[in-house]
Amino acid sequence: MNEIELRFHVPADQLPAVHRWLDARRPAERLPLAAIYFDTADRTLARAGIGLRLRQEGPQWVQTCKGPAEDGITRLEHNAAAGTAEPQLDLSRHAGHPLGERLAALGERGGLDLRPVFETRIERAQRASRVPGAQLELALDVGELRAGEARLPVHELELELAGGDVNALLAYAHGLVTRLPLSLDLRSKAERGENLARGLLRSPPRKAKPLALRKDMTAAAALRALLLNGFDQVAANASQIGSGDWTDEHLHQLRVGLRRLKSGLRLFRGLGPTARHPAWPAFEARATALLKALGPLRDAALQPAQRWPALAQALAEQGLRLPAATPGPTRAAPALALVRAPQTQQFLLEWLGWMHWLDQQPADATPWPLRARLRRWRQRLQRQAQGVAALDAEARHALRLRLKRLRYGLEWAAGLYKPKALARRLKALAAAQDQLGELCDLELALAGPLAPGDAAQALARGWLLARRQAVLALRLPKP
Repeated sequence: MNEIELRFHVPADQLPAVHRWLDARRPAERLPLAAIYFDTADRTLARAGIGLRLRQEGPQWVQTCKGPAEDGITRLEHNAAAGTAEPQLDLSRHAGHPLGERLAALGERGGLDLRPVFETRIERAQRASRVPGAQLELALDVGELRAGEARLPVHELELELAGGDVNALLAYAHGLVTRLPLSLDLRSKAERGENLARGLLRSPPRKAKPLALRKDMTAAAALRALLLNGFDQVAANASQIGSGDWTDEHLHQLRVGLRRLKSGLRLFRGLGPTARHPAWPAFEARATALLKALGPLRDAALQPAQRWPALAQALAEQGLRLPAATPGPTRAAPALALVRAPQTQQFLLEWLGWMHWLDQQPADATPWPLRARLRRWRQRLQRQAQGVAALDAEARHALRLRLKRLRYGLEWAAGLYKPKALARRLKALAAAQDQLGELCDLELALAGPLAPGDAAQALARGWLLARRQAVLALRLPKP
């Protein structure tokens, strides 16, 4: 069967409030769950996105295999009863199911030497709930993951669609995040446990995966592929930030994912079924607002001495150094509040809803003028790039964003171009983008306060001014 569920992180100090909500109508059923997850020594299953476990549910053991689907909300799942005595893992229990076929394919080269990787110890509070249009299973899991001596806490709320419409599940979650302190969490227990077994207490920052839009795709199919690709990056990094344990790179990759989304939405503006949907512009506006709100948090992380090693060397030669940058925890509070905010969570749920909606659209043979649109973007940029030295900081920043948008579009539509010509264009775009990016960072660094009498900051300001003039004098490559 398929499992359609939404998983939310619950901050530890908010668990009592979520328990009270769950028990408000009637006491939830309490159930202890103990599970063992299996994989090979080289993590064959994890690389394929497959989770395989034996879990004790009361007196009964159940063997479960889960794997990814293609919509960001559904997972393939197959459960098989495994008796009441502690069982042995038996892959034949999944024979005849698509996941069993995947396991068989992974084991074709010498079989799968599976072994325990990590365990879970969970206290689950669960109850059924009927909402307009759907039957849901609500489950609050509190416990820990265990890998050797390492431990990682678990406190998450799962909303599983037991019957009815996916849109009803999303609508219910949309209202729930305004009442409860929840943040969407794509990190499964299998992913977190695998990281813990490798000595990682947090999921690594998620970078963008390659995306290739084919010429035979309809506009709706191509847009859905773009939305799914972007959601993977954005939601994965937002999940880690929402947990309260994250790095500046998670924040950076979250912004990259949103920037890619904005570029894609602009690329598809007016094409396909979204052209006639009245809610689509509002979705674009919410993506823009979130990206804009994250900008100052990235700016606060800019450290001139790290951005320009030559500046650090010039300071060191004079026995000077700049004050330490704003520490991460100072930025953590506003970033965490922004990611956990109901508006952000509703935006992510709406994103899932758009992908589901595009899935339901009929086939559309309307021509897809993607290449013509990219050509117009490139021609406009070629004209603008000639006068970059005369532009002010704001105009240079806008030009850089347009360069980035064109680069993303060409990468996604790479199959429509001759490889050598495309490689030259992408190289020129990357060089121009880097040059303008450095100018933007120089403007940002120069806008910082200068402490009176501070020799290090005075030297740094002079160095930055000279560097800005040098970069402005460079000829911007033609995109």
